[in-house]
Amino acid sequence: MASVASEPFDLGGGQSVRRTCSVGWAPFPWFPDSARTLSFTEVLKLADRAMYLAKQSGRNQSVGAMPRGPYDDIGLPGGEWWERPLTHSEGTIVTLVRSTGPDVSASVRA
Repeated sequence: MASVASEPFDLGGGQSVRRTCSVGWAPFPWFPDSARTLSFTEVLKLADRAMYLAKQSGRNQSVGAMPRGPYDDIGLPGGEWWERPLTHSEGTIVTLVRSTGPDVSASVRA
């Protein structure tokens, strides 16, 4: 993230803009020690939701969604937790791992 933010993007005409990088991630397989787990597309949906959480939290950071607890405690998608924002499940069903990059302005410079 720091390398993306460190160099301005040249728009031409003497103008440039600072870039940010928002990353969402989740491990696959979700439960490596269980034959019953979330599918690749379900984990990808969790990573996508984590990316949007990173953007909503100020950009230029990453948010990872990790399972919290054994499979039986979390259950399958389609349960109440699956439809709620990831932050509502933080600490009970998922653990959110956050990292931030440098504070970079997204304004255009002349």
